[in-house]
Amino acid sequence: SIADSGALLALARSHCATMGSRHCGRICEIRAVYSTDTVRVYQAYNHAIADAAIAAQAFVAPWSNSRMTWVKPSFVWMGYRCGWASKDANQARVLAVDLHRGAFDEMLRGTIPVAAQPPRSAWAAGSCDDIVVQWDPERALGGACGREGRTHQISGVRSLQMGVRGTTAD
Repeated sequence: SIADSGALLALARSHCATMGSRHCGRICEIRAVYSTDTVRVYQAYNHAIADAAIAAQAFVAPWSNSRMTWVKPSFVWMGYRCGWASKDANQARVLAVDLHRGAFDEMLRGTIPVAAQPPRSAWAAGSCDDIVVQWDPERALGGACGREGRTHQISGVRSLQMGVRGTTAD
């Protein structure tokens, strides 16, 4: 389907603007498969978590909401980050998760930049936000040999990575 990207782009721009001079002059984009109803995000998991989630069509044990899980709307960035599912056993399977669009938009509106979150010691005390974001250098397909063998960085473009934990992740 074809959907208006205006609202998603506006959210990305407004959130990127709150990041201050660190991202001055850079383009922040949410590169995602989306419609008016859903936004697809990707996350890498081990085989046990992936098998259980696919079977239940929900995240169930051994998955736990006590750890931060980083979802990425950009498939290319996800592939790069997990070494195309070959980096290690805990990132051996990449799941595509379609989130309700309204929930995704609300999550993004309620986030804080990762640099502004309290120290890890505050997590146990429950004084941390459940959703944080960072804008990482976006990747495109194609590149030289070695680590960069499948992708290359797109100069000046930042892509959303959203960290989710706690009840928000449920």
